Amino acid sequence: MKRGYLTFICLLVMFSLTISLAACGTDTEGESAPKATNADTPTATSTVIPPTNLSIYTQVPITDTDFQLLFVEPMKAKYPQINLTLVRPAKGSQIQDLITAGTTPDLIISWNLGIGEFYEYDLIYDHTPLMKSNQFDIKRFEKNVTDTVSDEKGVYAIPFAVQLYAQYYNKDIFDKFGVAYPRDGMTWDDTIELARKVTRTDGEVQYRGLDTGHINRIKLAMSIADVDAKTEKASVNNDKWKAAFQLLAKIYSIPGNTPSDVSSNGFRADFYTKKVVAMLPAWNILSELADLPPNSLNWDLAQFPFFKESPNLFAAVDTHVLFVTKSSKNKEAAFKVIQTLTSDEVQLLSAKQTGRLTPLVKDEIRGALKDYPIVKGKNIQGVLKSHAAPAPHYSKFEQPTQKFNLEAFKEYFIQNKDLNTALRELEEKINSFIEANK
Repeated sequence: MKRGYLTFICLLVMFSLTISLAACGTDTEGESAPKATNADTPTATSTVIPPTNLSIYTQVPITDTDFQLLFVEPMKAKYPQINLTLVRPAKGSQIQDLITAGTTPDLIISWNLGIGEFYEYDLIYDHTPLMKSNQFDIKRFEKNVTDTVSDEKGVYAIPFAVQLYAQYYNKDIFDKFGVAYPRDGMTWDDTIELARKVTRTDGEVQYRGLDTGHINRIKLAMSIADVDAKTEKASVNNDKWKAAFQLLAKIYSIPGNTPSDVSSNGFRADFYTKKVVAMLPAWNILSELADLPPNSLNWDLAQFPFFKESPNLFAAVDTHVLFVTKSSKNKEAAFKVIQTLTSDEVQLLSAKQTGRLTPLVKDEIRGALKDYPIVKGKNIQGVLKSHAAPAPHYSKFEQPTQKFNLEAFKEYFIQNKDLNTALRELEEKINSFIEANK
């Protein structure tokens, strides 16, 4: 009797366990959610994100339309509990004002030359722990690009767009003078020689063959910096900077090619409106071209000029980045914004609808720029033959000292100051500025 009762109890327990295990197995196998991409993979170490309001301060221009397209709408689709607010710098909303008011942003949109400013406010920190907890693969990005915002100690920001550099040109000017259009694979020397052929006067109109902008544009093309980031001392009195000054002087010394102000980027009116500039080697102006009246400018583009010792490299990495601030109390939620923005899906959207060049290595995403409406029928494939050149690490003093470069080049080119003297005095001005502002 007792033995039969015990046998019954054992069988009952085994049956219950079998039913429980079967139920557990059914729940697991029945989950229908697809495997997520790197951009949205939850991990065992990730925390559940509660309803969260995040503020994003932008140091670089971004339209309301692009912010909605690339930030707000993708986040609503993946993390509807996270609400985003964009803060633009203005009177009362500069980063210093926000910190003082106790409303320091959770995220900052910046660029690799501009993030140095935020070290001053102790907002920069290593994102490696957040990357690990979210299985974020930095190898998806071009190494030249991530190197500008990382070092052996950590990763301080994540790139979401790389500045595209191209040789834009006015086809009508070349047609007028019967000169062949710029081609892919041209060096700076080739470009200068072509500029001589279309720098002409026709009636009362002076056409200029080449407008590169001021010396700081040449500085980027040559991947050099004003300030050594390690020593925080000026790094301009050297052969590389001498070559930069000489290159710009050679361009602006072409008879008839000197702009009215060698210290400005005044190409917009001359290229877009007056239509007197034949070639414009410049950063990404595709959205500006898209805003021109239809058929108002007969333009195309070619590969950006390169130096013969550095084929297929355009200017130094110039990248827009996003980073979580050190003081944010919502770091996990904030990093989800970075993950989503740099996902394959949003990067494809960014290329096709906003004309931004991706920092990701995937050819299909990089090549998606050809689908941006304004470049249909244009030589965008030629432009994509080049990649960004390695950029130096920039000091927090890099951006504010650039004004001294403009003054120095003007003294050299317009006032005929000796080049060695101009660079030595430039070095002294930058070092004095650094000492006064440390």
